Amino acid sequence: MLIEKKSFDIHGYLSEQAKEFEDLIYSRHKIIFDHAYELNAIAQRVKHSFTANNQDGQQTVSVSVYTKIMNSFQAVLILARKGLRADSEILVRVMLEALFILKLLCTDEAFHREYINRDSLIRRKLINAAKKNDNEIFEATRKLATEDFMEELEAEIQKSGVKEETVEALARRAGMSDLYDSVYRLASEPCHVGIRSLTDFVKADAEGNITEFNPGPFFDVDTEIVTATNFMIAAIEFVRKLFKIEEVKELDALVNRIMEHRKQEVKP
Repeated sequence: MLIEKKSFDIHGYLSEQAKEFEDLIYSRHKIIFDHAYELNAIAQRVKHSFTANNQDGQQTVSVSVYTKIMNSFQAVLILARKGLRADSEILVRVMLEALFILKLLCTDEAFHREYINRDSLIRRKLINAAKKNDNEIFEATRKLATEDFMEELEAEIQKSGVKEETVEALARRAGMSDLYDSVYRLASEPCHVGIRSLTDFVKADAEGNITEFNPGPFFDVDTEIVTATNFMIAAIEFVRKLFKIEEVKELDALVNRIMEHRKQEVKP
C-alpha cells in the first residue's frame, strides 16, 4: 500500500514521488526559481504599500488586476516546479492578457470606466446564450432575463457606448502587439488543446511510431518561469508609475542580477 501511495504511476502528481520530482526540477532551475521567489516577495511588498481609495476607480481597478497577475505568477511557479509545463504555460497566457489590461488601466485614466462597462456586454452575451438553451442549469438565468431587465441592460450598454473588443485589439492599444503575436499565440495552443500542444504527451521511436503515452513530469520549465518573471516585473513597473512610486526597494538590483544571469546563459 505504501508503494502505491508513493508511486507516480499510480497517483500521478498527487503521489509522494511527485514531491521528489519537484526537488529535482527546482535543483535544475535553482537560480531562475530563486529569482522568481525573490521577485514575488517584492511584488507582495508593493501590493501592501497600496491604500484602498474608493474615490479613485483607476487605482482601485488597477490594484485588483495587479493582484490577479501576482496570484497567477505564483501559480505558474507552483505548477512549473511540479513539472506541469503545459498548465503553467496556460497561466503565463492568463498573466499576459491581464498585463494588457493593466497597462491600459495605468496609462489611460478613462479606460477603467470602459473596462467596468464591458461587464454589461458580458452579461448580455451570457443571458442570450442561456435563453437559447433549454437545459435546466440555465433556468435561474432565464427567469432573471425578463423583458424589463433586458431593456434596462440594453439601455445601460447604449448609454455607456461600450463596444466589444478582442484581446488582440487590447494588446494593440496597449502597444504590446509583439507579445500578443508571440507569447499569447503560442500559449493559446495548450489553452485550446491544439494538436501541437499534445506532442509532449506521447513518446515515439526513431521512425516516428508512437510507443507510449507520457504524462510527465516535464523538467524543461525554464521558458515558463522566465516569461512569467518578465511579466511580473512589467506589472510592478506599470503600477509603480501610476502610484508615482519613485523606487521599489531591491527591484532594480534584482533585475540587474536577472539580466546578468541571462547574459551568462547565452554565452557560447
